[in-house]
Amino acid sequence: ISEYTLTKKLDENSILSIFNSYSNSDKSKKIFLIYLINKIQLNPQSAVELKLEQEKISAINSEEIVKVHNVFETDKSIVMVMEDCNGLSLNEFMKLKKLNLLEILNIFIKINDLLDNLHKNGVIYKDLTPENIFFIDNGKTMKFSNAGFSPAFCLHGKSCYGSVSM
Repeated sequence: ISEYTLTKKLDENSILSIFNSYSNSDKSKKIFLIYLINKIQLNPQSAVELKLEQEKISAINSEEIVKVHNVFETDKSIVMVMEDCNGLSLNEFMKLKKLNLLEILNIFIKINDLLDNLHKNGVIYKDLTPENIFFIDNGKTMKFSNAGFSPAFCLHGKSCYGSVSM
């Protein structure tokens, strides 16, 4: 991953590490998220499945999905370069802002609309959690993260194919 400079570790577990980074070739120093996924812990088919899912999700071209800019492999890792939306998770957003019933219903309608769009395009979002829903611009924009990311967490020896219809 020599084309990126990792600037800050955001999270880590036995399967993946998440970093803030920037591209060494980009003079603007735009921030990306880098997911380093430990290949040793994964089902051997996971890298192929992850790339297929990200291609299908990228083809949807929705502003409500955090963009994956690149997926590639190194000797030890699957590397995902993702947009850093720099937003608040649904949990964080709800702690900071008291929402009335209409605002809560609007959030659920947006979630439903995006899920409907994904399903119409053959993608089943298996990791819908408050931590994967982000609010940007003081709640004006909502984005989903990790759509199509589920195969990366299938442990060695277990099948995880099927979250994207082919």
